[in-house]
Amino acid sequence: MPHDPLQTAMDDLRARLITGDYANLPTLAERIEGLMLGLSRSDAARMRRLRVQAHQTAACVDAARNGFRAARRRIDEATGRASLGTYDNTGARAPLVPAAPPTRRV
Repeated sequence: MPHDPLQTAMDDLRARLITGDYANLPTLAERIEGLMLGLSRSDAARMRRLRVQAHQTAACVDAARNGFRAARRRIDEATGRASLGTYDNTGARAPLVPAAPPTRRV
């Protein structure tokens, strides 16, 4: 199979996501976008390969995003910015609601 620059760029994107090398992602995304603009619908086999590759890369993007969210939550918990909470028997977290302050009778 001949060298496919778009496929190579998508492989590079996935590898960078897996290794956590995010510094050049904007440049790489622009390169992929430019290569995609030059696609033609004439090569069905190439389009199928790229579609499969795009789904794999999307899964890596989702995993990276979920990792960032989890890290942010953990940082908030460690620094005291997260609210206190409890967990039910299914593992779902619910924040503790502060009790109303006592009222003073006169």
